[in-house]
Amino acid sequence: MRIKGIQGRKPRGQARPAWMNGRLAALAACCAACLAAGAATPLSRPAPGEVQEDVTRLETLAAGTPIERKTTGWLFGRPSAGSPAEQQALARRMEAAQSPGHAARAYNALVRRWPYAPEAAPAQQRLAELTDARGKYQKAFAEFRYLLHFYPGQVAPETILKRLFAIANHYRGEGREHIALPMFLQIAELAPQWQGTPQALLLAGLLQAADRKWDEAIVTFERITANHPGTAEAETAAAQAAHARYRLARRYPEDEAVQTRALASFAATLRDYPGHADRGSLQDEMADLTARRYNHHFEAARFYDTPRFNKETAVAAYEEFLRRFPSAPQADDVRRRLGELEGAGKE
Repeated sequence: MRIKGIQGRKPRGQARPAWMNGRLAALAACCAACLAAGAATPLSRPAPGEVQEDVTRLETLAAGTPIERKTTGWLFGRPSAGSPAEQQALARRMEAAQSPGHAARAYNALVRRWPYAPEAAPAQQRLAELTDARGKYQKAFAEFRYLLHFYPGQVAPETILKRLFAIANHYRGEGREHIALPMFLQIAELAPQWQGTPQALLLAGLLQAADRKWDEAIVTFERITANHPGTAEAETAAAQAAHARYRLARRYPEDEAVQTRALASFAATLRDYPGHADRGSLQDEMADLTARRYNHHFEAARFYDTPRFNKETAVAAYEEFLRRFPSAPQADDVRRRLGELEGAGKE
């Protein structure tokens, strides 16, 4: 199965900020490879014992995911047959009759009425596949996610996770980031140790940053560096977190904690990744932020060096500046001014 129209579509809506285009483009090749794998590989039932390792990866989600089990309603979602096997046979006959919509509803009714029957997992998988084939990608994403959540030991997760990534990337490529973003985050939540999870998180963080949601982007980037160290995505995420903290520091110049965290993020990234491809811009932003910080505190100290305040107040402010920033470019001017103030006090 292939998602139609993924290639060749232009993003809709507002254009991304120019600074994001290069960073998103740098990930395009990696995304395309994962997308192609997900689009070209048919979904299949696993052989006995085939998915035990992947099942372990999915079990960590069981307690925290807000997915409710399907139930039958009073009028809708009720099966037409009297047993799971009969309902499955009915759904297959509908498929054979080229009626995918009716077949999907029949499979859905089976899952709702007999969720613990042996036929439930294959029925849920066929429901997801038919929904996907009909181009209802958001619904298909939800059905595949339901399949992995409630039947992790009865399916092959790797192929389905690639499919989920392909659907999320489809909406990102269309410029519908508001749909793609939660999908990428749900993939990471569903399979935190899957090999594609760092990439899903990185794309989610870049989308958050493109929307200027700096705090959310930082949290996402730091999930990558904390949970997936040593990956290429961790290296990129460390730099992106530093860039995001820089923008927060520019937004809140009075917040000393924000300034300190931003500078620490730059220092850690440059230390941990000395050969980082983005090293130049990291150094430039760190230097700019450092200069702004020095100037901010210098002006704050000089504020007290006016006739409105006594000389002792000005001296205390300048001494505090020197204590905190002895190597700042303004330090020599501060020392000279302190000498003038102290000399004037002796006269």
